Order: sequence, then C-alpha cells, then structure tokens
Amino acid sequence: MEIEYIGFLSQPGRGVPAAEIKICYYSPMHTLSTFFITLYRSVTDLNFYKTFKKKFWSGFWYIYWLSALLIFVSGVNFAVRAGSVVLKVDQALDVARKSMDQFYPADLEVSIISGSLVTNVQTPYALDIPQVAVDAWDIEDTDQHLVLIDPGASAEDYPSKNTMILLTAKSVVYPDSNSQKDGESTGRYRVASLKDVNKLEINRAVYEEGVAKLESFFPLVKPVIIVAMVLGITVLPFVGAFFGVLGQLFGLVFSSFFLWILAAILRVPGGYGRVYVLSMYALTGSAVYGTLESVFEFHISWIAGLLFWGWMIVILVALRPREKAGKVAAVKSRAVKKVR
Repeated sequence: MEIEYIGFLSQPGRGVPAAEIKICYYSPMHTLSTFFITLYRSVTDLNFYKTFKKKFWSGFWYIYWLSALLIFVSGVNFAVRAGSVVLKVDQALDVARKSMDQFYPADLEVSIISGSLVTNVQTPYALDIPQVAVDAWDIEDTDQHLVLIDPGASAEDYPSKNTMILLTAKSVVYPDSNSQKDGESTGRYRVASLKDVNKLEINRAVYEEGVAKLESFFPLVKPVIIVAMVLGITVLPFVGAFFGVLGQLFGLVFSSFFLWILAAILRVPGGYGRVYVLSMYALTGSAVYGTLESVFEFHISWIAGLLFWGWMIVILVALRPREKAGKVAAVKSRAVKKVR
C-alpha cells in the first residue's frame, strides 16, 4: 500500500507561490505486488516493453529476486521430498546395516600384488545385492551381479559379463557416468588399471573395519537432511540468487549481441544497452520453465531457448517503427511547410 502525504510550504493567495511537497511511503506489500505484476507482465504484455523505461539496476534486482523466488520454490519442493525421506531414514539405515553385513562372505580373500589380482576362491565369483535390500527397496534387476571376480577375463569382456563391477587380473571395470540414457544402457564403461597397486589385501576383517567407519556416519544422515531442508528455503535462495544473477548477466552479453543486430535490421530505436535490459526481463519465461522442469522432473531441452528467443523476437518486432506513423508524420511536416 502506498500512502501519500501532501503539504504546502506557504499559504496560497499571499503573493508567494505554494510549493507542494509529496512524500511517498512504500510498504513491503507494495514492493511485493509490484514485483509480481512485473513478473506477470514481462511474459504476457507487449505494452510492458513498448512503454519500457527500466534501467540496468532495476533489471539487476529484478533478476535477483526472480532467481531467489525460483530457488525458494525448488527448495520447498526439495524440503517436501526430503521430509518423506527423513521419516524413512531409520528404516533405510537399518536395511543398509543388514545388507552390508550379509554382502561380503567370511571366507573370501582378494589380494593385489604388484598390479595383479589373485583370490582364494574358484572364479568367476559373484557378489550380489543382499536379498534384504532387494525386498526392502524393490530392486527389479536382480539378475545382474554387483561385483564379479574373474581374473581370466579382460576389460573387453565387460559388456557380456552382466555385472556392475568386473575385477580382472589387471584392472577394475565399471560403468561410465554416461552409461545410461533415457533408461537404456549405452554400453559405455571405464577401466582402472591395477598396475600402480603394489600390495593390497581384502578379507572379511578388513571389510568389517571399513563398514564400521562408514556406519559411524549414519547418525549424521538425518540431521544433515534436516539442515539441508532448512537452508534450502532460508539461506540458499538469497545466496544462490546472487550467483544466478551473475550467470544470467554473463549469458545475456552474447545473446543480446545477436538480438541487437536483429533490432538494428528492424530499426528498433535504442542501442545495445536497451536490448540488453529488455532481455533481462524477457528471460522470465525461460527461467520459470526451468524451475518447472526441476519441480515436475521432466526435460525438453529446446523449450527454454524457444521461450526466450521467440519472445525477444516478438518484442523487437512489436517495437519497430510503424511505416504508417512515419508517413503521417511526413504528411504533417509537408502541410506545415506549405502553411509557412
């Protein structure tokens, strides 16, 4: 709400002109409503750009608060999902403890000596996901081994071995980070050589020692999730928005250059600076769309670009001088000269 107080420095009618003083008080609700009106008009109203008088710093703070809002929305979405996870953390950690206890056999020994792997069991030897984890977490692909020890295999055999990790005599083979695309396997994998390992022994005792160290962090899981939930909706929006602004402004430097060329072709008044500031508001649609992708977990790569570039082209076309207006002005000019 905007409250105005109007006063006069002197009384009218006494020979001294009255000087009017107007003092405006802006409440937080007024600022908030102005921001949301600007957000709405920036994606729906061409007249917003036709009467555009915004400066760089207005655009800077608009992008900042827009980024903060969108990060807050993502933070709330994360908090809702994490809240359901917190309720199941104790159960999940209990399943993890039982799974780790059942995973490694008591009699299995694996040694790496001078870059070569040897074991005391008949190979190939498979380590699978424990049944308690399969039942608790509804794991479907139980035919695939988790680890397969096969010194007689080579890295090239990995695609045919139906295992997540393959231990050969000279290497460890595991999936590439891009091994999955649209739920389908790409067959890509990485190979880590064992040639630099001089001596390493793994048995049940060593395994249990490692598991004990890992389990020491379990009590921290729930507090960490809760802290992340709180920070995600309190601190992160304001900190993340600052870096978001820097990224957006840097990206607009290049995109605005090409838009400025288009503006020059269309004879849109104003230079590069005006096109840049226009772009600061025109990116609203693509930014909002990116957040919706994150919240609803879908991705169509070309939509965000289309929203920005398409909307900017529409804006620039709308801002180009109208030929009819130019002709009318020319006719009026001739008429004035004839009168003179």
